[in-house]
Amino acid sequence: MTSITVQMRPGQQDILMQKLEEIRQRSQHTFPGTIARFIVESETIPEQVEISFVWRNSIMPTERDREHALEAFRESLGDVLDWSTAQYSNGKVLMHT
Repeated sequence: MTSITVQMRPGQQDILMQKLEEIRQRSQHTFPGTIARFIVESETIPEQVEISFVWRNSIMPTERDREHALEAFRESLGDVLDWSTAQYSNGKVLMHT
């Protein structure tokens, strides 16, 4: 699982929502090898966005391919998310139900 916490640029919530809807409608940034992708706006920390990718180990792409997909995603949202604030975490899912 890959988790990313990043700050939204001030006043960009509506534009972020529009961009995410366009991404969804165009089936862009599907991150091959994932079984789930979540983008969550924090209710606790203003303007914080939490992004989670759940990878399927048996079809997980190479680290290089994952980074290319992530770079394209960052580029498409660079005007609304401040990627310089991003914190990344990778982990192994121990259980899901």
